[in-house]
Amino acid sequence: MAIPAGHHVLQLKPDMAAAAYTHLLLPQPPEFLPADLPALLAHKLTLGTFMALESGPDSSFPPSFALLSF
Repeated sequence: MAIPAGHHVLQLKPDMAAAAYTHLLLPQPPEFLPADLPALLAHKLTLGTFMALESGPDSSFPPSFALLSF
């Protein structure tokens, strides 16, 4: 499937992915965010973490994006 023009899919390194999840999920109870998340994201069986976002006219972070790890 082709990615529409004006959209980007970026692969995040495990440390950046862990930081993104931590930032996004901080209001949740501590048990929702595993303490070993960086190790899980860096595990050899994890294919990667990807962020999809729409390109905007400025460099600010878009209001809508998708984050997926598998």
